[in-house]
Amino acid sequence: MSPIPSAGDVPKLRLLYIAIEAALSFCFWAVQSKTKDYSMSGCCPWPRGYFSYSGLCSHCALAEHIAGEFDLSSEQLEAIAAAIKEKNRSYMTEYDRSQRARSPDRVRAYERNHRDWKAQKAVHDQRKANKEFHCAICDVSCRDKHELKRHNECKLHLKKAAEAESGLPSLYCAVCDFTFRFESKLKRHLTSQRHSKKGGRG
Repeated sequence: MSPIPSAGDVPKLRLLYIAIEAALSFCFWAVQSKTKDYSMSGCCPWPRGYFSYSGLCSHCALAEHIAGEFDLSSEQLEAIAAAIKEKNRSYMTEYDRSQRARSPDRVRAYERNHRDWKAQKAVHDQRKANKEFHCAICDVSCRDKHELKRHNECKLHLKKAAEAESGLPSLYCAVCDFTFRFESKLKRHLTSQRHSKKGGRG
């Protein structure tokens, strides 16, 4: 995940992302027409007939309006963002105060439900950690017996249970302790660097 940029960097980053989008659109010719030149055909290093797809996008990133106050300094943009944040904080404080005055019972009920939800989530997380409701076939932990029941009725579980019962070989790599749903993925894994680094052979 990328951190949220500071307000002073937002206009420059918007411009950068639009430029990247435009460059990739023309490099892979992901534009509407294969026959039009758009005065950017030199950006595409391959003949357009090589692409199996037709036009993917009806607009050109270069034609987009880039929002942002480019005539302001970073300090000015930061000051504006701080003022907006303070305005929003004041508004939410006042809104919370008015809601408590108007309908205190509803606010208390909401806060109680939120506390109950957090407590319930902690219980569910603890149950999963303790493998209280656990499916050994799929190595999946559930939060309660109802979720485990739903899991036991799902297609993937039923398929794995049938394979285990029939004695069919599991799509399993003992070296890496991985189970795969598809044979093709197991074959790809057996030739991967990750597998060979652990001493496995293809």
